[in-house]
Amino acid sequence: MRRSLACVVLWAALVIAPAVRAGETLTAGILSRTLDFSGGNLSTTQLSIDGVPALAEPSAELAFTVYEASPNERPVGLLPGEGAEVDLDSGSGTNVDTLTVRRGIGIADTTNVAWVRPVRVQASAWSEFFQPPVHRVRRERGSRTLVVAAQGRTEGPLAGLAVTLHYTTYRGHPALRKWVEITNAGPKWRKLEELRIDDIGLRPDFLHAEL
Repeated sequence: MRRSLACVVLWAALVIAPAVRAGETLTAGILSRTLDFSGGNLSTTQLSIDGVPALAEPSAELAFTVYEASPNERPVGLLPGEGAEVDLDSGSGTNVDTLTVRRGIGIADTTNVAWVRPVRVQASAWSEFFQPPVHRVRRERGSRTLVVAAQGRTEGPLAGLAVTLHYTTYRGHPALRKWVEITNAGPKWRKLEELRIDDIGLRPDFLHAEL
């Protein structure tokens, strides 16, 4: 049975294609960013603006924490049309979310779901939990998108989880758009927290550089 993430914004369809290089450099005007795929991981190893290095160190690239639901059942009130108002109250230090679901005046149903076994994921070291990522370049009129996709290892704690990163540059614009799609097709209900779509660190003196 297909399960869903309790808390996550999802985007377009997953793209799977053979990886042919160990890295990719994205260029958009004065902006340059190099991604490294070696070792089954993903990290930005170079970021510069008009030739000035801006990256403090190789990046974690993407980071998030995944929890499993205990018991493994759908929290009440998540689906549209259930006619419920959900009050979410997270228990401090216990990873327990108290969901109070109101279906009408004077009627209340409370479900406690414990979120257990947290797994912290960083793309720069995700080979422990994910199969080697695959990537391809998609070109459309006026834009170029690098798509990087990874599937959770079938015998690991993130089996059924899929992550797809999109990096898009636009002709004539010195900007890079990045977004992520995370889907859960595994047998477990999961919750996503502490999502950092672009987990990079800039040099402390970068804002004072003469570009």
